[in-house]
Amino acid sequence: GEPKKARQLFEELIANYPESQFVPEAWLRIGEYYFQYARGEKLIKKARRAYREAAEYPKSKFYDKALYKLAWTNYRLNDY
Repeated sequence: GEPKKARQLFEELIANYPESQFVPEAWLRIGEYYFQYARGEKLIKKARRAYREAAEYPKSKFYDKALYKLAWTNYRLNDY
């Protein structure tokens, strides 16, 4: 129920525990935050960056979703 606070906590997790198994999901959730609440190109680009980071973990169970959302974000940016 507190998306901004959740995003901040995911960012802290990534910064403090970069080797954690939860990092790929944290990046995906950060991307979801920006994708959902984005009002403008700058925030959509933040979503794209987060999805790209999540896609750096091909063995993660979130890999497929990260790729899908990355493509969708590129579509929103008219970056085919």
